[in-house]
Amino acid sequence: MKTPAFHIPYTTKKSGVTLVELMVTVAILAIGVLAGLASFRYIATSIQNSKTRTLSNNIAQEQIEKLKNLQYYSLLVTTSTIPGGDTRFSPPLIYDNSAYPVQTLVVGGASYQRATRVDFAFQNGTAISTAPWTNADTGLKEIVVYAMYQDASGWHYQEMRNLMANPAANPLNATFTGWVRDPSSNNIGGALVKVLDNSNWFGFANASGQYQFSVSQGSYTLQCSSQGYFPANSYQSIATGQPLTVNFTLTVMSTGTAQGYVYRDDHLVISQVVASTDSPTAEYLELYNPTTSPINIGSAGSPQIDAIFWKNNNAAQSIGPLTYVSTYVAVNSYYLIANQTVVHASNATRSANAYYAGTIIGQNVGGANKAGGISIANSATDSPLGVLSARIDGLGWSHTACGGGGCNCPDGAKETSCLANPGGLGANEQVLRRTDAGAPPTPGVGRAYDSNNNPRYPPRSKRTTRDFSLLLASRPGPGPWWRLQASSTLRSIIPRLRPLLRPESPTAAPPLPGQAEQTTSFLT
Repeated sequence: MKTPAFHIPYTTKKSGVTLVELMVTVAILAIGVLAGLASFRYIATSIQNSKTRTLSNNIAQEQIEKLKNLQYYSLLVTTSTIPGGDTRFSPPLIYDNSAYPVQTLVVGGASYQRATRVDFAFQNGTAISTAPWTNADTGLKEIVVYAMYQDASGWHYQEMRNLMANPAANPLNATFTGWVRDPSSNNIGGALVKVLDNSNWFGFANASGQYQFSVSQGSYTLQCSSQGYFPANSYQSIATGQPLTVNFTLTVMSTGTAQGYVYRDDHLVISQVVASTDSPTAEYLELYNPTTSPINIGSAGSPQIDAIFWKNNNAAQSIGPLTYVSTYVAVNSYYLIANQTVVHASNATRSANAYYAGTIIGQNVGGANKAGGISIANSATDSPLGVLSARIDGLGWSHTACGGGGCNCPDGAKETSCLANPGGLGANEQVLRRTDAGAPPTPGVGRAYDSNNNPRYPPRSKRTTRDFSLLLASRPGPGPWWRLQASSTLRSIIPRLRPLLRPESPTAAPPLPGQAEQTTSFLT
């Protein structure tokens, strides 16, 4: 018996995946997985940022709704803000730090800060503008809320605005519109058209001369104005929902050039000094106020202005103590300081505004040396007496014919140079401040010209920069001729403008004790 033979089938050889191919495949899969993980991180961050912004918007919106649920007059306007604003942001945020303090909220695991500001607002067409809290209520308030938060990149904020109108106020439901031109039909861009009855309603003409703004129904006076043109007014009535056209034609102003001088005075000045009149014991100092406000001279025990006499050796002596009848120098008025309560000269009588005892200004009259000076100073800083830093105004005169030492005026009194006179300041002479450059005192004009230069020059001299003139009595009888006046001129030369002189105040009777409204002047 034969053993059967086994047949082994033939199979085709197939190769498998090599180790290298397997490693490459794993690497590619790993890169893909890592990329997916990285993308997931950015996706998660983006989702978180979006969530943060959404929450900040909700936080701001919540505050807006809460405030709008208040009554109009219960919604307080911001009166105090953080000085300089919140500098964590650029530009800095300006918000309330009093009525609406900053709130810290934790929502969704994140921390937020919420700040608020409320302002008066008014509407001009489609534009909303705000007004300070000191402004009158406009009938409209703007609410601004900031929701602030911090992430890895720094501080951020979301801002939300809304308006709250006074329900009792009239709505802006009518419109004025039109053009602004000159007589030649040229457009006047930038012209202002406003309602005189309500300063919050206005509009500006554009380059085409067109303007437009909204108002409430009613009757109003419109005014159109532009630099270089005469303004024009128009009275109009406008109904609810009505667009009303109001055109303006403005007339051009004439132009020209003015030349001359302007004088400006900002301080009290010495207007007149007399060392002896009527009798050897009568002397006085006159001051003048050319400013726009009354000047406090002082009161008993509390002087505000020091009057100082300067001897030829530059020694300062206080003129006083003063007894004050009037404590202020009125605007554009004179103030008389004398060594008598009532002064007489050339048949005129004047009451002093302040007086003292003894002979001070005229102590050298009749002597060999009559050089001297007068100054006025701020009492608060006049220490030691006559210190230059406290001086307000000064006048020094020399004695050119004295022939010895001490003939020059004292440095503590003079301004720039001395007022030169052969005999110094003698009896029946007065030193008088000028009203204008290059001319004697002008009647009807306050004596306030002050170039800070004292000297007098010969009448024919072309040198006109001087403040004072030395005059003799021009009428019979002892002492100078006195005249009552009260007024001003402006000082300190500003070239190329015509002299601007304030007119003299009406003549008035001598003041009664305690009155300072109208003061006296004694003028040669």
